[in-house]
Amino acid sequence: MGKWITVRTLHMAAISSVQHNPDLHAYYQREVQEGKNKMSVINAVRNKLLHRIVAVVNRGTPYELQLKNNYARGLVLIIDIVWVCDGLRLGGLAK
Repeated sequence: MGKWITVRTLHMAAISSVQHNPDLHAYYQREVQEGKNKMSVINAVRNKLLHRIVAVVNRGTPYELQLKNNYARGLVLIIDIVWVCDGLRLGGLAK
């Protein structure tokens, strides 16, 4: 059950990012105009988000993202959760 919660949350973050993150919005539009299936492009965006999350955890620094409005906080929330969970797993927040 935990896997599906993560997948759904990541899917919603990808949709939100496509709508509100200028870089991912441009990527989505470009790929769809090239004829790619919209769901395949959303999956690629999810993969990009996962790579960003892993990079944040590995670096140990917060991810700062400039969003177009206040409704697109999905990615930031996921990264914050991973940041806190990783810190708790290691026995304290990363320095």
